[in-house]
Amino acid sequence: MIEFLTINTDIPTAVSMGWRAVASERCSCTICAENLFFLEVDQSVPSHTHYVKIEDVINRGGGLLGVELFNSKEDGTPDDSSSVILSKDGEKVEFAPGEHFYLKPGESITLVPGVYHKFWGSNEKVLVGEVSLANDDVNDNVFVEEVGRFPDIEEDEEPYHLLITDYDSFI
Repeated sequence: MIEFLTINTDIPTAVSMGWRAVASERCSCTICAENLFFLEVDQSVPSHTHYVKIEDVINRGGGLLGVELFNSKEDGTPDDSSSVILSKDGEKVEFAPGEHFYLKPGESITLVPGVYHKFWGSNEKVLVGEVSLANDDVNDNVFVEEVGRFPDIEEDEEPYHLLITDYDSFI
């Protein structure tokens, strides 16, 4: 439980708009989903990027949402030498690699494939919204440090609700 409060979060999907897929060499993703999650002070979403997923991350309320960004190098690792240029509230903004900046309630940033991103609650609990292609947990997450997506579960009953990684086994 202690680790969850510092480096993980529970991200329920609030809205999933269809199961049409965007195909790529690496994965297929649902067209659109909206996820909502809380981040406590100093609780973080570990630094990661995606091969396909594009996402708008919105501070929906509470405190400041801390953000750290890096581009990817050719080998797929974070690049600490090149600036990251992204859309923040609809305007192009340049960020130094690894620069810490903060989204106030109502502010947003658009993240594109290949940009490593990390988030955390800065000064108080933050409600974070993410409108994006739905995440393909198996094929579209690249973390800087090894993290498990889901704990190993010894099933003793049929699942009541499926995790995205369960669909191939149960449907």
